[in-house]
Parts: sequence; structure tokens; C-alpha cells
Amino acid sequence: MKKTVRKLKGRQRDATQCLNETRRERASLTQRVDSICKKYALVDHEIQIALEYAASQKASRESKCGDSSDQMLDWLRKREFLGTSVLQRRSMNWSRDGVVNFR
Repeated sequence: MKKTVRKLKGRQRDATQCLNETRRERASLTQRVDSICKKYALVDHEIQIALEYAASQKASRESKCGDSSDQMLDWLRKREFLGTSVLQRRSMNWSRDGVVNFR
């Protein structure tokens, strides 16, 4: 009985550590997204796109290593709004598939 209790406590401890690590990673990723959004003066819909990207990277990052902020900047450049001015970005109309149409 004591052996079973010890095993369960060990599993609970492992699960708690895993949960805490996930929370720390999420907080770190959120801070990176916030800093990138502030750095490039992104507006609301652009922040939403950046957050969607971060969530997709979080899911695929389990097996990969690397600086996600660099990956995010590359991805944002592909979305073509880092090369535009803030006024141009505010007049962009984003579709769900990432196509940019200017109003």
C-alpha cells in the first residue's frame, strides 16, 4: 500500500512540475509576443494574427528548438506588414487565409 501511495505522489509531483513548466513557457511566449507587438507598433488585428501564430508555434514547438521570436519575425515578414508604415498597416484588410487587401 505504501509503495502505491509513493508511486501516486511521484506521478502527481511530475504532473505538477510539467504544468508549472507549461505555464512558464506560456508566460515567456506571451511576453515575446507583447514585446514584438510594441516594437513594431502592431494594431489589434495584427496582434490577433501574431497571437494565432504563437499558438500554432507552441503546438509545433514541442519537437523543435529555436528562437521563436526570430521565427515570428520571419512569419510576420511573409505576411508583408513589417515593410509597411503604421498608417498603411491600419488600412489593411486581412482575410483569414493571410491575404492582404488595401482599403
